[in-house]
Amino acid sequence: MKKSLSLLFIVFIFLFYLSSCSIFDRGKDPTPEDCIKYLKFNLLDDGTYEVSQKETDYLISVYIPSKYNGKQVTRISRRGFYHPVVIFPKTPKLKRVYIEEGIKEIGYEAFADQPLEYVSLPESLTVIDDCAFGTNQSKFEVNYPSNLTSVGIWAFHNAQFTNPDILYKPDRIDSYVFSNSNIKSITTLNEIKKIGICAFNNCKDLKEFSFSNKIEEIGDSAFKNTGLSNVSIEANVIKILSSAFEGCLLENVFIKASEIRFENKSFYDVKSGCIFNFDNSILYDFGFALGSCDEKEYIIDTSSSSRYRFLDDSLIDIESKTLVYAGAKIIFNNEYNSISNGAFSNTKYNNDIIIPDSIENICEDAFYDSEFEILEIPNISINSNIIYKSIVNHLICRNDIMCEEMIRYSHIKKITIDSKIIERKALSYVYGLEELDFVNVEVICEYALFFTDIDVIKIYSCLKSVGNFAFYGKIDSIYYTFNENSIKLQYMNFALKNNVGYYLYEDLKIYVLNNELKEYALKNWELLPEYDVVDDSLANHIEVINKY
Repeated sequence: MKKSLSLLFIVFIFLFYLSSCSIFDRGKDPTPEDCIKYLKFNLLDDGTYEVSQKETDYLISVYIPSKYNGKQVTRISRRGFYHPVVIFPKTPKLKRVYIEEGIKEIGYEAFADQPLEYVSLPESLTVIDDCAFGTNQSKFEVNYPSNLTSVGIWAFHNAQFTNPDILYKPDRIDSYVFSNSNIKSITTLNEIKKIGICAFNNCKDLKEFSFSNKIEEIGDSAFKNTGLSNVSIEANVIKILSSAFEGCLLENVFIKASEIRFENKSFYDVKSGCIFNFDNSILYDFGFALGSCDEKEYIIDTSSSSRYRFLDDSLIDIESKTLVYAGAKIIFNNEYNSISNGAFSNTKYNNDIIIPDSIENICEDAFYDSEFEILEIPNISINSNIIYKSIVNHLICRNDIMCEEMIRYSHIKKITIDSKIIERKALSYVYGLEELDFVNVEVICEYALFFTDIDVIKIYSCLKSVGNFAFYGKIDSIYYTFNENSIKLQYMNFALKNNVGYYLYEDLKIYVLNNELKEYALKNWELLPEYDVVDDSLANHIEVINKY
């Protein structure tokens, strides 16, 4: 009995598979008559139909008619032909779509998860909803209907247009609409206010784009890696988001907006020799915009501006006396006393960057995602996060106070701190630190070194106070000069005990200069065991050396 049921089930599965393999498997283009029996029609409130595919049928090609039962078919329904095949992975998938003139809308994800190769769209089409052809489809051939008034996200991602010169009617360009397509030009009939994320990303054939005077925002990677050679922006207020024009073959950029805000890498790695033309626009965070992965040089033309001056590979805001952008070959001068957000960003500096004493203020993220051999900070006012995601061979800090979260997520080989106070989390997530030298440090606050692993720390007798969890990371060696007038050892003990608690003490070494200091430490410093650590003898961790 069980064998008979098993046999019947196998036969059923086989027949079901055969039924899904229709005439469309043979590469034959269908007719409306062929397709009707595989389609499902749903009557809408306005008396027209929307159409979808029957759930039990898997087609290679489909012809979607605009009439059914004498009434108009106006819409392809939401997920109408979306059939992710899980049970039968070898079941045929849709490759060719023919939509008859008269259809007006294609619904959300109507053809998603289908490896389309060819789509014929009618001129009657006015709406393509979000992800109508999916988000990860391979390249497919398609025509662009000139009457479209609404085009959703991902609509023509990977499209190979039969008519790559596009006449565009909608008043906005959404995310990924034309990404990775062969679009050559686009004529917008309405004033576009916003261009979405990756809207034209990787459209290498796109050579021109005319920006509306009403443009307010250009999204992340909107024109990344396109063939644009010239960009002219004359809007009133605009935001250019991250990587908007990254990797473009730009030769000229004209910025005439009254106010313009840049995000990280918005013009990163554009063509070497690109000329940036400024008038008197108010520039916010322009330093983030530029930079290069291979030391390209850019030209900044301020000849028509009374507000800005380009001098010694630096863009200077004369009105606010601010260094806006620092090129790779910067030479400091006395025309500015402040360093703007992102001034030193996305660039490799081969010369030493010694910030002069004439600088009075350094803004947040001033040194962002760049590389330095030597970076020296004088005793000036500093904001949080001035060094972020950067690589520094030797950092020298001379400011009286290392402020909270001054350095974050950076790879620094050596740090010399000539400050008096190190505030909470002043160094957070610093990697590759071989030596940390506390030259004149008097106070180390709680969590000062937060998730920062260090090979060698040098501490001197000027140290007066160490906060709880001050060294919150793995420390291999501590070189410590102390005397009876210096910090009470129990404070240091608490900081070390809680800090290195995760890795604790088997490998920790504390070096002192003579036996008297070692005896003093053994008498005054109680080293408490932590977790599963067996070795709780302070004597095993202190060694006497002749010099540091």
